[in-house]
Amino acid sequence: MFASVKTIQNGASPSFASLLRHAVRRLVGECSGIAAIEFAVLLPAFAGLIYMIAQIGLYFYFSTTLYYVTQKATRQILTGGVANLGYTAAQYRTNILCPLLLTASYGSMPCGNIITNIEVVPSWSGYTSGGFYSLTNITTNPSNPLGYTMTGLTAPTMNNNNTSFCIGSPGSIVIAQVYYAMPVLGIPAMLANVTTFNGQSVIFISATSVFKNEPFTPSTTTTTPPGC
Repeated sequence: MFASVKTIQNGASPSFASLLRHAVRRLVGECSGIAAIEFAVLLPAFAGLIYMIAQIGLYFYFSTTLYYVTQKATRQILTGGVANLGYTAAQYRTNILCPLLLTASYGSMPCGNIITNIEVVPSWSGYTSGGFYSLTNITTNPSNPLGYTMTGLTAPTMNNNNTSFCIGSPGSIVIAQVYYAMPVLGIPAMLANVTTFNGQSVIFISATSVFKNEPFTPSTTTTTPPGC
């Protein structure tokens, strides 16, 4: 106080830089408590935002990779390669699907999280029966102009022991569904459609391929694969 009065009496004034430093020191000292409170309040929201960005990024990455691998792997069915080798569902996953998946994902998508369900599309038997209709969630709905409501393909049980492996014969129309159990980051309760698979919280993402088998020549050892 006395120094300030003396400075003014001598006709000199403090420099702008010294006043600015003094103001900043006072501001920091007085706002440190408020900053701590604001940080504590905003930290969970910021962490949640980072978590959601990471989860969404993984979802799109895994979805794109799964789609690519499904298209590549099902080509071995439509060309007759799987039929002529006589592969079972487990052999198909181990020898064809999984190597493609591990290569495309750089090892980030383990094969143990893959579910396959491959079926031959049956012949049409009516306006809304047979064909693809037999593989969809279709219900009668009088209020709908079409007379029915269809909400997509029927999802199989997420257990490879209970899924189908029907690869068809030359000329068959086949539908292949491949699911990947994507691990959930952070708090599962923050996301919808979370379920448990192999003891961990996951979200199932899927890729579907529909194709008509080429007119390949079956080998003499070709048999109907188990699970069909």
